[in-house]
Amino acid sequence: MIRKLKTLLFTFNGRISKNNFIVTSLILSFISMIIYSANDLSEIMIQYIMKNLLSVNEIVMLYELYGLEIKNNVDYSLALIPFFTFLIFIYFNTILMIKRCHDRGRSGWFCLYMLIPIVGIWPLYELYCLNGVKDKNRYGKNPLYKKSTL
Repeated sequence: MIRKLKTLLFTFNGRISKNNFIVTSLILSFISMIIYSANDLSEIMIQYIMKNLLSVNEIVMLYELYGLEIKNNVDYSLALIPFFTFLIFIYFNTILMIKRCHDRGRSGWFCLYMLIPIVGIWPLYELYCLNGVKDKNRYGKNPLYKKSTL
């Protein structure tokens, strides 16, 4: 299981079927939404605690206790969590798209067409709607190929 996950998400080689591509993309999206939501929830909780449960003197005392400076501007350290989540999400999705391009018999560079307005619709259509090449291609065997048990 871990070997399959490692091969699926950490290597650019091989092919992935349309259904596996869509399911894995949805799972990654769901996980990133949970992380974004948890980050938003933690910010809301921190703001609530700071505004409602602690007095100004207690907040100042906590800042002095931990050697922090009180600044008028916002602390953006919590914003790093969704930023790094986004980068990881983009990395894994790029790997999945490249493997899906390989399943269609195309180079991974084909994904760059998605960056071109209007033209970018075609790669999305190919990756999400069309089936892969039925036979073995230069990127590997068909992921849906089942060996005969006869």
